[in-house]
Amino acid sequence: MLRKFSIFVVALAIYSLSFAAEGKNGQEESVASVKKQSKIPRSIDECFDALKKNLSDEEMSDIRKTADDQILAKFHLGIGQWMIRKWIEPDNSPLKKYFNGLGIYENEDMSNIILICFFRYLNKDDLRFPEQIKYYQDIRKNEKEKLQATQPKGE
Repeated sequence: MLRKFSIFVVALAIYSLSFAAEGKNGQEESVASVKKQSKIPRSIDECFDALKKNLSDEEMSDIRKTADDQILAKFHLGIGQWMIRKWIEPDNSPLKKYFNGLGIYENEDMSNIILICFFRYLNKDDLRFPEQIKYYQDIRKNEKEKLQATQPKGE
């Protein structure tokens, strides 16, 4: 019985490790080629340049062909998280300072904006960058208002 349980645990661990190397929907994270990038971008345009330089043609084609309402679901756990770890979280990140200057303070919001705008850029669509900024600012403002509404009021 203990031997069967041990085999099950080992099999589960191997399965978990193989799944962890893939995105949520089974697609491999496409960050291996981006790892060559060492300079942190300082603007949305520099993000596009860095992604174009370091992603393969196949990866960019995959992004381009993805339905716009699926971009975040498909790429957030791969490229999106990689950008957070390598471009946004480092101390004195110029990219974080750039977004903070635009009123965006959440790392996830920054990577989401980059992913959505990069998708639009690849598809030669209007980036609607100011709209993206306002969208995420509004989300955070609404969250703050809801939180304040649930707090007990002082006497």
